[in-house]
Amino acid sequence: MKKLAFLTVLLVASSFVFAQKNELKAKVDERCELISTVFRLAEAKEYMPTEYADFSVFTDSVSKYFEPYKNHEFIEYCKICRKKYGVGYDAPMSLAVHLQIVDGKISLIPNVKENSLESRWNRKTLPRFIELLNDFYIETNFHDFFQKQTIKEKVEIAATGYFQKIDMEWFKNFFGEVPKGSFNLVISLSNGGNCYGPKVSYIDNTEDLYSILICGKDTLGNPVFEDNWALELIIHEFCHSFCNPLIMENYPNMKKKAKGFFKIKKGILQEQAYSNPQIMLYEILVRASVIKYFSDHSQIDTKRYFSKEKNNGFMWIEELYNSFDKYEQNREKYPTLRSFMPEIVKIQNELDPQKMEKAQQEMQQKYGPTMSIVNIVNGDQNVDAAITQIVVKFDSPMLGVNGATHGKKGDKYLPKVLGAKWNEETKTEWILEVKLEPNKEYSIAFPAKWFLNEDYVSPKNTVYLDFKTK
Repeated sequence: MKKLAFLTVLLVASSFVFAQKNELKAKVDERCELISTVFRLAEAKEYMPTEYADFSVFTDSVSKYFEPYKNHEFIEYCKICRKKYGVGYDAPMSLAVHLQIVDGKISLIPNVKENSLESRWNRKTLPRFIELLNDFYIETNFHDFFQKQTIKEKVEIAATGYFQKIDMEWFKNFFGEVPKGSFNLVISLSNGGNCYGPKVSYIDNTEDLYSILICGKDTLGNPVFEDNWALELIIHEFCHSFCNPLIMENYPNMKKKAKGFFKIKKGILQEQAYSNPQIMLYEILVRASVIKYFSDHSQIDTKRYFSKEKNNGFMWIEELYNSFDKYEQNREKYPTLRSFMPEIVKIQNELDPQKMEKAQQEMQQKYGPTMSIVNIVNGDQNVDAAITQIVVKFDSPMLGVNGATHGKKGDKYLPKVLGAKWNEETKTEWILEVKLEPNKEYSIAFPAKWFLNEDYVSPKNTVYLDFKTK
């Protein structure tokens, strides 16, 4: 999943048709708010609020209003579906965009293909799910609650203004085609910190394509979008609409070697909820395309992107990205990325996952820095609660890449983070600003994969810090 980012997040939506250049219109979607609220009440961890990924202006109201309904029959049924069929992460949002609310009644959108809805939704249990969803919707007066949340308008205005900067023509130019249908960025103010890219496929071969992405809030609770993260996220989610079908079409020819790559990086990939080789391939093609978007619009440090993505488990991202040169230089032969996919398949299948992993490990051990904590000893049970900084030390200068997350004891032991900064003089110290409480246990991790030195190599070690204040 995403690393700890020092801001609170919400999900924002809009819709766009490529023929309507630069007309992104942001919109908060009642269907997504309903489903995300339901899975929050069912305590699905990916939909639960955290200190660093929650839009409290809205979710505080959700918690207060829906507390009396936590034991509703429908919430218990959601828990059963989650446990028995693995309904979580993107599956709830896939259902949300397949729903319609007409005259206060919820039902599935008509005329969709049989395989359009995410496969984890069991066809035998789905009718009962929708029946109970209607009961919950009516009994809680969800529509009235939703309509009273005036923050929606602020989100829509902020998102509409920010996303005008996206070069939507690039997608048509790079991929060489556009899907038949509409593009929609679907908002959920209570989705936690995850992004999703579901779609609805209709019998007439048109599609409704959706992107769900995050934005930040300022200290006053106003929605904020910033280039250092928001722009990349929206490009990423749009690319899924193009890349996923290309992988699905070519997966039979990629499956065997993809399993080899996935086996090596299974742990890292599953930490990010990428649970199988096919999803891994969706992501690597999307991420290479995102790098291409930014390199086409400005001067970027591609080595930094490659190192970051390799640390995320996408071992052949550099080879994939470099293949785009051949694609761009031969557009008469390859008018679309779809027509170039056999070349991408060939590139993957000629690689040796074991050899590549060994080379990366040797590079890390030879050139990677060593990371340590300067001012708190791991395991110390008598730490001064007045300490306001945790200082992470490296034995070589670092790039401005960083991150921290909960340690081995879990989320509830993560300290309150106020910010982070580098020692700009040396670039060998990363300072995490925290607020500690007396007589409390803390557990925090500094993953090696979230840091890079000036040679684009991650530290040799991940640091775990457990301590208790006096």
